[in-house]
Amino acid sequence: MTTILSNKKGFWALLLFGFYLLTNVSCKHELGLVKVLPNDTSTHYTPSNTNLIDSICYEEMVQPILLSGCSKTGCHDNVNKQAGINFSSYENMKATISGDLLMQSIHETGVLKMPPSPNPPLNSNQINTIQQWVKEGMKKGIDCEGECDTLNITYSKSILPIIQNNCLGCHTTGDFLMTSYDKIATMVNNGKLTCTINQKNGCKPMPPTGPKLSSCKLLLIKKWIDAGAPNN
Repeated sequence: MTTILSNKKGFWALLLFGFYLLTNVSCKHELGLVKVLPNDTSTHYTPSNTNLIDSICYEEMVQPILLSGCSKTGCHDNVNKQAGINFSSYENMKATISGDLLMQSIHETGVLKMPPSPNPPLNSNQINTIQQWVKEGMKKGIDCEGECDTLNITYSKSILPIIQNNCLGCHTTGDFLMTSYDKIATMVNNGKLTCTINQKNGCKPMPPTGPKLSSCKLLLIKKWIDAGAPNN
């Protein structure tokens, strides 16, 4: 009888000990995980998949948006550095703002929203591009441009995104408006668009900050213009 009781006590003790280990180790493991909500874009989150593809090229896809919409004169440029944030280069950007703060300012409303009024807000494609870039670790990317697809060039799918990402942040007021197809067509017809984006002598280079448009973007615009700059 004593042996049976002893065996039962040992069994229950072992069972309780196993349950203790299971619950405590599990809780400690859970506490070590970073819980990320679907819309969380914190750069402090390290995904379990360490082979996450760097699908967003900073120089080609993100930098033009930040330079046009945020790094204008008097804003987050290399001179004024409003709120201590500097988008003039990748290194300055990484040193002065985190991904979660960047996304928070983009999604803000009212006076805290960036870019501030009366500047045009970022469109959904631009926001999604930046958000994906943040989720992938805000990498700079290499060999970003890839093959230049010059087939089926259209204004809406090929040219307008270039204008929106590289030009529209500045050209919503003033003499060189680019807020509609008709305004852009005017700059095409008077030769100013070709002159500025190719940064020819006698023309103010565009974009005014950051690198010149890539050879692929310049080729797309040239072919579109050579085809009569259709509104397609």
